[in-house]
Amino acid sequence: TRGAAGPVAALCDAPGPIEVGAVATLEPGVGVEPFLAAFGPEVLSWARVVPVASPVSLAVVLAPVADRWVVVGALESLPGGSS
Repeated sequence: TRGAAGPVAALCDAPGPIEVGAVATLEPGVGVEPFLAAFGPEVLSWARVVPVASPVSLAVVLAPVADRWVVVGALESLPGGSS
């Protein structure tokens, strides 16, 4: 997993329903460096971020692959804001 591995590990076996927020574009900010290093600056144009509010707070980073969206990593929170 690129980005924040801690919240991803905490999500495994966490009790309760998963609550997500609105989809946003990946913006420059804290935690985005691994995505820029792996995919280049173009990642900011195609990646999408979905905040997860519970059972663990994090933001999932998605990439378009063929006709679906694939998780490519996670952030502690949305850059410039909160998840």
